[in-house]
Amino acid sequence: MLILMNKFKKTKYLDHSKYLNNQIKLLMELDIQYINAYFKNLKFKKVDMKENFVIYAALIDSMIGSNIKRYVFAFVPSHLAIKDQGYIHELNWKNIQTRSLQKNYKNLKKQRWNPPRIENDLILQVKERSQRFSRYFAPNFPFDVLLVHEPKVKSVFQYNNKITLAAAIETFNFTASYINTPQTVNLPTSNNELDIDHITYL
Repeated sequence: MLILMNKFKKTKYLDHSKYLNNQIKLLMELDIQYINAYFKNLKFKKVDMKENFVIYAALIDSMIGSNIKRYVFAFVPSHLAIKDQGYIHELNWKNIQTRSLQKNYKNLKKQRWNPPRIENDLILQVKERSQRFSRYFAPNFPFDVLLVHEPKVKSVFQYNNKITLAAAIETFNFTASYINTPQTVNLPTSNNELDIDHITYL
């Protein structure tokens, strides 16, 4: 009888643990969909590779200067980068960026992008500041968010202590890396595989 009870308890614990893991996975998938909603109408195309990642890009139609172009980038693990092009929800991305660059990628057509206005948008809080970037988090939000600093501005205080996700994305100095553990203010600085090196690469 005792053996059966212990077996039942163990099975019940494993089932509960599996349930929690499934719930966490579901929440993270919802967070990815939350970000995907900002870029749902853009079509991305393979443009480059970086180590074990394929870079997909969408060129945004903008009027900020002839030499500066605005891009949205999605970094996809190479073994998952099956499509040559696709919409954001079709790409298993681990890092997404909005960037203003002088770099020119061939065969990319300009696309109109009208970011959606989301009520009660997520609020990001600053976690770290350096000469190169400001790092942000939101409770239970499984992304490491960086806002890249403008090199000509000699200050680490280039962005507010709090900023909405939409405002962060629309800086075009935005990068978000998917992490397995949701951020809290007490967690150490992320050392995930898609970090500051991807900023300098682009």
